[in-house]
Amino acid sequence: MSPRPWPPSAPCWASSSRTEVGPGPLPAAPRVSPGPAPDPACPQERPSRACGTACGTPSTRCPGWTPRWPCPPAGSCSCASSASRPWSTRYGPPCSAPLCRGTLPPHWHPSVFQDYSKCKEIMIERGEIFLRKVSLSRNKIAKLCHPFIRDGARILTHAYSRVVLRVLEAAVEAKKRFSVYVTESQPDQAGQKMAKALRKLNIPVTVILDAAVGYIMEKVDLVLVGAEGVVESGGIINKIGTNQIAVCAKAQNKPFYVVAESFKFVRLFPLNQQDVPDRFKYKADTLKTGQNLTEEHPWIDYTSPSLITLLFTDLGVLTPSAVSDELIKLYL
Repeated sequence: MSPRPWPPSAPCWASSSRTEVGPGPLPAAPRVSPGPAPDPACPQERPSRACGTACGTPSTRCPGWTPRWPCPPAGSCSCASSASRPWSTRYGPPCSAPLCRGTLPPHWHPSVFQDYSKCKEIMIERGEIFLRKVSLSRNKIAKLCHPFIRDGARILTHAYSRVVLRVLEAAVEAKKRFSVYVTESQPDQAGQKMAKALRKLNIPVTVILDAAVGYIMEKVDLVLVGAEGVVESGGIINKIGTNQIAVCAKAQNKPFYVVAESFKFVRLFPLNQQDVPDRFKYKADTLKTGQNLTEEHPWIDYTSPSLITLLFTDLGVLTPSAVSDELIKLYL
């Protein structure tokens, strides 16, 4: 068998049964016979695994024809390796215009682009609403929490929390005098960032070692921390070191207050540190490498509800046992 000439005068898979879909109004999708089976020896039959061919350039699968149809939105094109696509479109140009070897895929219809634009507008609008609600939530939490800070109080906090910062700012606005101890919060030294923000509010602040929590606990009047997540049991997931602070506070009968927005409520029910998923404990880059996690330090820990005095949220002041009731209301 003589070798097939290259480049061919016409695509080697060309068939008279195929139709070309050009620009303009889309007709009803014709039923196209699949034609002959793909020839593996033909370079144009080999599936392309590269998505994202630039619009307006000649298609590598349709020689001499420049696409005049808009490309689908970024991320919506399907690689040719997808076996779920019909044979007539499976080996077409990865992300260009109409396929010269079959009908136009449904997700390239102009109405889809109109729907996509409307969807984008809705998502932007909802994002703006979310940002406004976050700001209002922090103000409401600050209003609920700052009365629990008495004049002359000594407060211990951990890491950097914008909600805690807003509560302390509200206490300053209420003309209260107090001082703050901030843990260094290794490994990223978030406590230094918190201390810098507190000094801008003219609040007396002292940065202490993470290991000095037990030493300083007898001097403080209350502990105030934020949360990265509030779980169904009423416990919290927060920066590593929060649990040991709660244990020390419980042992010395100091109130342990948590401030968190209701959107941080999560449907998890961990009973101990091992029940917290690894995707919360470690950075994504660490998990992707597949290295031994026993040699890595976690970034968060779990604090059980028995160690928490009260939670201040935009839903109100809650005891840990009331969190599950609020979660039911949120998700039903």
